[in-house]
Amino acid sequence: MHNTITGIKINGIIMKITQIETGILPIPPNETTKKENMTEEMMFDLDGHSKLSNIVLIRGDKLNVLQVQGLYPNPATSQINLLLSSPIQEKMQLQLMDITGRTIVQRWISVETGSNNIPVNISMLSSGSYLVKLLGASSQETIVAKFVKQ
Repeated sequence: MHNTITGIKINGIIMKITQIETGILPIPPNETTKKENMTEEMMFDLDGHSKLSNIVLIRGDKLNVLQVQGLYPNPATSQINLLLSSPIQEKMQLQLMDITGRTIVQRWISVETGSNNIPVNISMLSSGSYLVKLLGASSQETIVAKFVKQ
């Protein structure tokens, strides 16, 4: 295994990062190979106290599927915020459906590559459980999340 230690100082806080690359030999920096890293961070405050983070596996892959990162508030009264990550920029069809799958509201939205926060007005809905569904126009990827209207 190959270990590297780096340190940075941000706003008076010194961070030391220990990185352990998997494999038998270090990968030369000019090679374009998929690699996985195990990273743990140790943060030091100005008094010399430190705290070690959990070990995290970092993959070198880009996001390749549409993912719901969160939906809040849930339950909600007038608006929900849908947090999602998209591998591409595209138009998507957003549908609000009741629990039986009947479409109540349908509209087109645009999402950017990476993180997106989509506000959705739900004030016209009656109290109950609902689904929000997104369908990619070009990717044909579909995601569904459940929420409760109070």
